[in-house]
Amino acid sequence: MSDPLENVIQVIEFIRKQRDDNPTDFPPQHITAFFKIAQKNSVTYKYLMDELNLSNASVSRIVNSLGTNPNHRKKGLMWVEKIIDPNEGRRHRVRLTPKGIGIFEQINKIVTNNDSTA
Repeated sequence: MSDPLENVIQVIEFIRKQRDDNPTDFPPQHITAFFKIAQKNSVTYKYLMDELNLSNASVSRIVNSLGTNPNHRKKGLMWVEKIIDPNEGRRHRVRLTPKGIGIFEQINKIVTNNDSTA
């Protein structure tokens, strides 16, 4: 039986290694936001604000960092994308990209099978 704490450590290290430009620059709220988006398939900014107890500006920075439009000249991870909410044209939703889905599947392997692909 695998050690759950070791699995958590492996997941954290796997995620950190995805940030090629600076693996130490991966705040915990980014990881939490990624998991919240993955759980629901797509979420609104408001949902992330409520779940993470963050401002709209903070959520926007996180989405940009996980997506394709980061600030401070950093390369975006391209794990998420913003889409127009089909039910409310003025609202945006965030969902995983195919790359984000692949990352989430690899994380699931680490957690469920202790298959360290890190």
